[in-house]
Amino acid sequence: MQPTTHASHAQRSTATRRIPPRERNGIASLALAMLVLFAANCRTPQPTPQAAAPAPVRASGPPYLGILYSTGSPASGSYGAGRDPYATHDRGARIVEVLPSSPAERAGLRIGDTIVSANGEPIIGGNSLNLQIRTMRPGDTLQLVVIRTNGSREIVPAQLEPLPPELAN
Repeated sequence: MQPTTHASHAQRSTATRRIPPRERNGIASLALAMLVLFAANCRTPQPTPQAAAPAPVRASGPPYLGILYSTGSPASGSYGAGRDPYATHDRGARIVEVLPSSPAERAGLRIGDTIVSANGEPIIGGNSLNLQIRTMRPGDTLQLVVIRTNGSREIVPAQLEPLPPELAN
């Protein structure tokens, strides 16, 4: 069965209309403008600007945290007659000095903090913190578990730097 078509519809579809030159120029201009807009919106997306990355650390020299610490407890006699005013923990490295402009100062470590672990390893004895630091390189981040003087426990990341030449002596 053939579909029927109306004569008026058939005439409309086969009839052509002449477009005056003036309208043709307008249509061509409109098509060109649409093409330019389309092309401009189809470019590769640019990455969104991120916060400024920290300055790269020069990787020469041994890694450096920038603290002086003591280990043990007054009861064990490791502090020289128990003179440490922050001795509340039997284990860990008790910070007795934070060097100015050091990675430790930038990380927020304070005198009296006790570092109880570094990168998941407990700090037991005089060399365990030094050994942890020596296994790393300048630019690496050391994850420290710290007990503050008020008793709160915090995880403090500290990015190690090369040992400054003035301290290398």
